[in-house]
Amino acid sequence: MVNSTFYNRVMFQAVAGGTGDFIVNTAISGYSTPAQRGVTDGATVSYTAESLDKTQWETGTGVYTAASTTVARTNIRESSNANLIVNFSASPIVFLDYQAQDIKTVPPYVYISDFGVMADNFTDDTAALNAAFASLAGSRGTVVFDKAGFCKVTGTIVVGQLSGSGATSFINIECPYGQATSGIRWHGGPTGTVVAFAKNKYSRINGLGVTTNQARDSVIGIALGGDSSGFGTQTLSLTFESCLVDGFDIGIVAGANSGAASEITFIGQQINSCNTGFTITDFNSLDFVFVMLSLSGNDVGLATGAASGFAVYGGSASFSTIADFLIEANSNLAVIRDFRTEVSGALVKGGTSAGQVEINNCYSVQAAGPNFYDIYGSFSRLTIKNCHLNGYVYLTTNPNFVTMENNALERWDTTRQLPLVMFLGIGNQSINTQAVFINNVDVVNFPGTPIPDLQGNIGTRVYDTFTGDNRPFYEPSISVIPIDNTSTTTIGTATLALSHVKHLAEGTLPGATAGTPPVPGKNLRVSGVFATAASLAFTFQRSLTVTGISDPLVTATAGTFLPTDVGKRLKITAGADTGVDWYGYITEYLTPTTVNVFPNPTTTGRYPQGAGKAAVVGEDEPDANYFVAGICGDANETFWVTGIGTTGFTMNSSNATSTATVIALIVR
Repeated sequence: MVNSTFYNRVMFQAVAGGTGDFIVNTAISGYSTPAQRGVTDGATVSYTAESLDKTQWETGTGVYTAASTTVARTNIRESSNANLIVNFSASPIVFLDYQAQDIKTVPPYVYISDFGVMADNFTDDTAALNAAFASLAGSRGTVVFDKAGFCKVTGTIVVGQLSGSGATSFINIECPYGQATSGIRWHGGPTGTVVAFAKNKYSRINGLGVTTNQARDSVIGIALGGDSSGFGTQTLSLTFESCLVDGFDIGIVAGANSGAASEITFIGQQINSCNTGFTITDFNSLDFVFVMLSLSGNDVGLATGAASGFAVYGGSASFSTIADFLIEANSNLAVIRDFRTEVSGALVKGGTSAGQVEINNCYSVQAAGPNFYDIYGSFSRLTIKNCHLNGYVYLTTNPNFVTMENNALERWDTTRQLPLVMFLGIGNQSINTQAVFINNVDVVNFPGTPIPDLQGNIGTRVYDTFTGDNRPFYEPSISVIPIDNTSTTTIGTATLALSHVKHLAEGTLPGATAGTPPVPGKNLRVSGVFATAASLAFTFQRSLTVTGISDPLVTATAGTFLPTDVGKRLKITAGADTGVDWYGYITEYLTPTTVNVFPNPTTTGRYPQGAGKAAVVGEDEPDANYFVAGICGDANETFWVTGIGTTGFTMNSSNATSTATVIALIVR
């Protein structure tokens, strides 16, 4: 960087001496005047003027004026007059030159060819290349790969200082020929690291290709970490742009050599043919961002490893045998957006105790067989929005939260109308997953078919603990929550109304608190049949005799079940396999004499067992603070309610011999 404009071989004698500006007289023999060299009007130039005997001299800068052929003496840099303007006793000789002050100091550029690097993929360049980087260790500058071709190396190339507690390095790398035709190629043994960034910070790596001449073995392509002095010697704030890593056990590892690596940005990064393209081994390594990432032919593209995760914005992957992205334990959040995948084992796979994952605006062209998974495994929180997925969303364990919104799905659980598939392990009982499914569409055929919107709890229930016959459990209209009910001998609508009913989708109730809609958790539907009478007494408790055989199916041998019993609590006296009272919930109405149930895990934990057991469906309300609204029947009659109390109420009909079936909504 310079402050002045420079021209070659401009030297002239001024018209006169004194302290005035220099007016061009004639060119010195063998040189040119400013006009002859094409110095532009108004250009700032650096000059040196001196007397013939060299006793008077002056350096400075000034503007050249073409009309008057004058060089102004605007800024005096140095002079024989104590760095002030010189009063020349005779016309001086003036030449335009390049002075030390014209150079802005910048970190040095180191060219690998100056250190004897051949970059012919034949000569061992390990020592020469390390010498080039060592010349900048502990300081700042740029190593330029000024030769097209790959440097053969048989040992680690160190960018920074790998051993000891040396000063931080600020080393850039420039490969002007591009990652496809220049860089570093491994010819070492089956183990090792090709390039190690050690305590290198605030630097840019542009166009570097790191490849191998042999099998993947146990070689690492690029290691980002500290020096051997340990904690706190991290590599920080690097930007990799248009770089390539190809053919290693691990393409890039963050958190190497007893140090962390954080705030690393990859722009246009290519990672090909690695067992694992990228992973993190140090829990202090944070903040990795990939923009327009390209993955091809890896087992795993990016893995969170031992740290918090990464963010991916744009790019594509193909032929990942396991997954494009592997989310492992300790990952706080992984974000994948605007990404395209094709013929991969999975777009995202969750490992054991995987953390939070957000997948947004991604496109799966073709999921790989035979399983056809796009999202697979275990997650604590999973969010999928605005995606087109060719493969399944398959959960091996139940996450705490799962959200699927505005997705186009080609494979899903059509039997249970769920946009995902759940793994059913032996003895696995869980209803603790909070699920939100909104605006998802089945796009197997054109036009697409909406998948039902669902909000509530989702999980699995055991049908046979011995064979591991588990089945997905989801009730769109209720959310069943286990509650310890050992302190009460009756079970029913009080707890159900307050804790179990999500909502029944009736919409706004006319006359109910100025038209407010039903409050989730506080509404319940009931039904009954008039027995050729003008009134029907409805009680919150109903007695039956039931039989259970250690599976969800319970059969009424005396009394009947109602469709509106779904979600209610059920007590079976001495109905547990241990002979104690059994408590649980009715989860599915099958026929008037058969229902499926779910045990309360905090009490019995298993399905009811035994024949001819006394059972109670429902529970008295704790008070009469409720009302019955919207009675509707299957006959041309008028219905109304009287006698609202804690144990029940009475439905009335205008027909003295009514046999109508009625349904009412109880609102607390």
